[in-house]
Amino acid sequence: MSGGGLISGIATAIKETCLSVPLKNTIADGLRISVPGQNPYPIIEKYVDEIVLVEDEHIIAGMRALVKDAKLIAEPAASIGIGALLAGSVKLRPDEKVCVVLTGGNWDLCDLAEVYAGG
Repeated sequence: MSGGGLISGIATAIKETCLSVPLKNTIADGLRISVPGQNPYPIIEKYVDEIVLVEDEHIIAGMRALVKDAKLIAEPAASIGIGALLAGSVKLRPDEKVCVVLTGGNWDLCDLAEVYAGG
């Protein structure tokens, strides 16, 4: 979850769907915010139901599953949700829907071959 900015924003959007924030036009859509948060922890504490730990092996398994099954390359931090699901760290009801946010820009491409060569 790193610094908590992305998860606090997603949790807020899910739990308070009536919230509307005017967006600024920019090519960097990940930076489209009108007012940056000072400290996302109170939001995480209020809206995030559960936080689980995921080992590197499961993150790598998530990355490999995304490439194999969805033909998507995601950065390791974004693959953590898939890894948690594959590891069974997240307990779900059979009728429960799941969403995992995938991003791809925060890693060294030199590591790409090393991660995918092993699987």
